[in-house]
This record gives sequence, C-alpha cells and structure tokens, in this order.
Amino acid sequence: MLQIEKQREPNFEQFKATLLCQKADYIPLIELAVHKDIKAKILGREMVTVKDNIEFWYKAGYDYAILPIRIDWTPQKKLQERFSWASEGKGFITTREEFENYPWPQIEEFDFSYLKEAEKYLPKGMGVIFQQGDIFTQVWNLMGFTEFSYALVENEELIKVMFEKIGSIITYCFEKAIKYPVVKCLWYSDDLAYTSGLLVQPEVYRKYLWQFVRRMSEAARKINSPFIYHTDGVLYEIFDDFIEMGVNAIHPIEPKSMDIMEVKKVVGNKLCLCGHLEMDFPLTRGKPEDVVEEAKRLIKLMAPYGGYCLGSSNTIPDYVPLENYIAMVNTNHKYGKLPIKF
Repeated sequence: MLQIEKQREPNFEQFKATLLCQKADYIPLIELAVHKDIKAKILGREMVTVKDNIEFWYKAGYDYAILPIRIDWTPQKKLQERFSWASEGKGFITTREEFENYPWPQIEEFDFSYLKEAEKYLPKGMGVIFQQGDIFTQVWNLMGFTEFSYALVENEELIKVMFEKIGSIITYCFEKAIKYPVVKCLWYSDDLAYTSGLLVQPEVYRKYLWQFVRRMSEAARKINSPFIYHTDGVLYEIFDDFIEMGVNAIHPIEPKSMDIMEVKKVVGNKLCLCGHLEMDFPLTRGKPEDVVEEAKRLIKLMAPYGGYCLGSSNTIPDYVPLENYIAMVNTNHKYGKLPIKF
C-alpha cells in the first residue's frame, strides 16, 4: 500500500532557518501547490475544508500548510466569451476606457477569515504560508501579451495604471495576511522568464513591478518572516535584484533553465534554493525508483551547502503519478537528515 512514511514532527523554525540559509537539522520539503486529487488520495477523502488542507500538509510531512487566497480576475461571463490559459494576442483591457470599465475584484469583499479558522487546526510546530501572486502575469494576461508588448512602447500610461491597480490589490492581501498570527511566511509567485531568458527586459520589472515586491518583502520583515519568490526560467540577470529587495528564497530552480550548482555559485548563501526535481522526468514520466535516485542525488549534492529545500521543479499537478510523488516525499524523510549518511 502506498503511504507517506513520515519520520518526524513538523518544525517550522527548522524550515525558517533553511530559508534564511542558517544551520538546520534536516533538508525540508517544499511545494508551491499539490493538486487536490493528489491530496485527496493521500488523505483518503475529498479536500473540502481548511482543516482538510492543513491535515494534508501535516500528513505529508511538511513544516507548513500553504493557504492562498483566491482572486477572480476574469469573471465567469468573460471566461465564457473567451477562454484560454494565456492571452497571447488581444486581451480584455487594451485602452484606458476598457481599464476604467473593467469589473475589478473589490478588496473589501475578500474574506481572510480562513486564516483565523486555521489557528484551530494547525498542529504544534507548523506555520502557515500565505501565498498570492501574479502582478506581472495578470497585467499582460488581461491585456494580451502582444498588446502588452506594444503598450510598453506606445502606451506607458496604461501599463502604469495596470501595474498600480493589480499591484495594489496583491500587496493589500499580503499586508492584510500578516495581521493573523498563524501566518509565519510569505510566498509571492509570478513567472518572469522562459527557459531561454527573461520575458521582458529587466528594466521593465525594475520600473513597474519591483516596487510591489519590496512592499511584500517589507510586510514579511514586520513579522520576522521569510519571503519566498516563485518564478520559472533563467534568472541570472535579476538575482541581484531579488537579493536587494529582501527575497530570502527562490523557487523552483527549473532544471531546463538553470543548473542548481551554477546558481549556488552565483548567489552563495544570499538566497535559499528550493525545488529542482524535474517535473518531466523523473516525476511525471519516470518510475518511483527514478524519483528516489534523483531525490537522493539532490540531497547529497546540496546538503553540504545548506539553504536548500527539496521539491518539484514547479508544482505537483494531477498527472504526476501518486507513487512518484510519494517516492520523492519518502526519500526526503529517509535521507534528508543532516549531516547526510548515505
């Protein structure tokens, strides 16, 4: 029977120490998201409540439960009119008039009460990670990437108000979340790069996006919390930016984009490195023994340096075989204690 072989109780302080590149007793597990179907298989029931979610992260052996807030950027009526994963051409907002008439999410309607509820169910030793993201992604997705690209040159005013609108909503969420004592870490996600390079010139991020990342980083400092940033792709041009802004950890160090040891040479102990176990092979197309081999390789490779959390090179979607996910988790539980002895 497939099952998690958890060998220790959660210890968020150990996880926090790792994110801050300080001495810890083991290599923690980390994941931005696990599909609800995978969670249900682990728990043996459907994922419905906050309690269910917390119980999954505990049972799987994580030091945290990640609890994002959901924001509806594209109302259902608009999705029915035009649905795609990403708007490559013309999106919903290409003029100032469309911007003014768009049905933006109303922050006064956001419900953070689930963070208060989480206090009742969080096991001793665990912390909650509050996660939200996609300022840059939502800007170009709502405009359409082609229109967004033209506007960077021809309509900077629209670009500016789009970033200000979406950025203010997202930073509000982080600044609100830190008021709940159960929140011990902040995680911002926003893809900035391809496997071949950044999506736009770094000056675009510096001009429009970084001001909001700094505000989130400042929110984390107010509660003595680590601050994690998720983005795929090649990031060498902006590692110094992350460090300057107060980012503590980078996720997921996509193998197709960057070699993790090369990244380590560049950032040293200024950034914790998270993830890197390849989604394609072995997690999706490999066998459990392939996952075990790669997980052990990463543990052995990164353990001497500290500042590393083991996880996938993105997230755990429903097409990752359950046995492969469990193989990764169990390998970390078995071999991740420091100093390593295999």
